Amino acid sequence: MKLSTSVLSVLVIAVFLTVCMFDFSEAISCSEQCPWGAGVPVCGQRSMEKKTFTSKCHFDYYNQCVSGGWVLLKYSSC
Repeated sequence: MKLSTSVLSVLVIAVFLTVCMFDFSEAISCSEQCPWGAGVPVCGQRSMEKKTFTSKCHFDYYNQCVSGGWVLLKYSSC
């Protein structure tokens, strides 16, 4: 009985995290464009490369639609 309770607990947590991930993720449509001049520059890094993006929206678009693997470092220029 103890083992089945543990498995059930893990299953409930996994389902909860999956639902939260889909509800709160900010999916970017690759057919939509970000507004220019909106937001502040952000700094992203992929491996040893750093790049300044014009906004968080542009960072997300580039990361999901152009070339993935970027990690947001800070909300300012690199």
